[in-house]
Amino acid sequence: MLSLLRSPSRSAGTAVMYVTIGVLMMIWTGVWYYARHEHWAENSDATAEKYICIGLFMSGLAVTVIGLLVGQIGGAAKQADNTVGVAGTVVQPGVVQQPGVAQPGMVQQVPTNVIQ
Repeated sequence: MLSLLRSPSRSAGTAVMYVTIGVLMMIWTGVWYYARHEHWAENSDATAEKYICIGLFMSGLAVTVIGLLVGQIGGAAKQADNTVGVAGTVVQPGVVQQPGVAQPGMVQQVPTNVIQ
């Protein structure tokens, strides 16, 4: 429930934008290729148009992959930013710590070179 109340990160919006643009580029260049592939097979002068179509499709694929990676990296970074606790001494209100008394989880050092 708490995870639903958090605001989305900037990287999530960026990732959605990249993936959407990349997928739309791949869809429309696929439509373009499907509509023109017979013309390109018959006409050898249309090689530049074919290269542009294939280049745009590959660019859309690259933008989609970048969007997926931005989403994963941003999610990992946000998870790392939301630390559960900080290493160190925990101070509890109302608890008085007496000097010389070992607290739970602490190791008490005993001097070994004491002369008696």
